[in-house]
Amino acid sequence: MTERIRITAGMVITGMLTLTLAMFMGTHAPAIAALIDDKAELKLFAGAWTVVKLIEDGKVIPPERIPDILPSGGRVEIVDNTLLFVDVHTGQRHAKTITIDPTRYPSTIDIRSAENDEISRGIYRFDNGQLIVCIGDSFAEGRPTELNAPKGSGAMLIILQRRAAPPEAEKKKNAPRSAPPATTPVQPSDDNIKKMLPGVWRIPDQAGFLHINFRSNGTFATFRVHEELQLFRRVFVESPISSGSWEVREGRIMTNLATSTDPGRIGSSHLFTIRAMTSTEFIFVDGLGRSNKATRETPVKK
Repeated sequence: MTERIRITAGMVITGMLTLTLAMFMGTHAPAIAALIDDKAELKLFAGAWTVVKLIEDGKVIPPERIPDILPSGGRVEIVDNTLLFVDVHTGQRHAKTITIDPTRYPSTIDIRSAENDEISRGIYRFDNGQLIVCIGDSFAEGRPTELNAPKGSGAMLIILQRRAAPPEAEKKKNAPRSAPPATTPVQPSDDNIKKMLPGVWRIPDQAGFLHINFRSNGTFATFRVHEELQLFRRVFVESPISSGSWEVREGRIMTNLATSTDPGRIGSSHLFTIRAMTSTEFIFVDGLGRSNKATRETPVKK
């Protein structure tokens, strides 16, 4: 009799857990499905792309002019939710964060800049190996409703073609014999990151610039720089923000905060995934999925 009661109680508890789980899945199913759709759709974006057609506010840009008009020269690379390109005029690498929603019709895309937090809103579609994107007027809050950029719309229609990886023989043929380390992206292995990371780096954010000093002994300190008027002259003063330790694991920088001007952040850890790195800059994705770029402030002392 006692054993039967135990079995019955266990069945009741199991039934309650099953019902609770079913209710949770039913309530959150749309959000879970959307998250899965986003990740699957982002895989379609991955790779190297070239702009083959560009229409801006009703004006068709000749193909030979595209490299001159677009800072990227019309060549971009997408890794996860990060859009990477090199400014053909300055040689600087840039990163933008893309956010998509394939469950809407038409599918939407937002492109966020790390430098000024500006958001470009648009729509997209994949068609026969091409990625078609229509970006709305940057001064307007809304987004385009169709893949078209007629005159007066302020919209830009971009058609990108996926670039095939060149054969190994062609890579070796076109590879430069020597390249300066400051401009050649290094495969972000743990050893490379540990070797190049020590030094002071500047990272743009909404408050201006955050400076972070990675020391070779595995500690770091962050600070901001502001101007003060002292003895009739302006001087730059460093205001400490936080400090702690850092380590590199599987292409990621992990920082552990020991001190902070915000008591609530003491003891917290933060991950930064490295996408590309040279001796003077690196592009990363933070724990919130936002892409950004750090620039070396001072050279590493030998």
